Amino acid sequence: MSKVIEKIELRYQEGNSDKVYKAAIEQVGNGHVVNFAYGRRGSALNSGTKTQSPVTLEEAQTIYGKLVKAKAAKGYRVFAGGSDTAISVANNAGEDTGLRPQLLNAIDDDTAEAYISHPDWCAQEKHDGHRILIRKSNGTVIAANRRGLAAACSESVIDALEPIQADFVIDGELVGDKYHCFDMLENRGANMRGLLNS
Repeated sequence: MSKVIEKIELRYQEGNSDKVYKAAIEQVGNGHVVNFAYGRRGSALNSGTKTQSPVTLEEAQTIYGKLVKAKAAKGYRVFAGGSDTAISVANNAGEDTGLRPQLLNAIDDDTAEAYISHPDWCAQEKHDGHRILIRKSNGTVIAANRRGLAAACSESVIDALEPIQADFVIDGELVGDKYHCFDMLENRGANMRGLLNS
């Protein structure tokens, strides 16, 4: 039985063309495969694989990234899901950005209660979206997924961030074309990751 690690749906709409292309990294046993499906939207899709046998996760991510970039170069755009909003594919999709999120650590009930009741801490709703870090540096905005690889981001989010003059790194959750920021990691060149520990 396979487990989907990452997936994407891309659409191409121009003139009479209304095509869809789906790709996914799936875990099969101890290895990973990259599968795809394509065709006219609303009709049965043709399917195939880019990996004839399972490969390592790193190899699968490289194949997947190149596949997404190739489709983006042909005019395909990411379908955000749940709406007809399309978002742009990162030109450097799949490349390592150097960004890394702070992943959650498991805590017990007593520790959770202490955080909830402490005035210095707050909670934020978890949406059913994608973990995305966003960096703005020298006027360029890039997005990265939880593995630090360049990822797609909503054009409306990019457009909202571009007028901001300062450089920054933020962490949050992308839900369709809305970005829910929950942490600022860098601001105007200053690293803010250790502020709570000082």
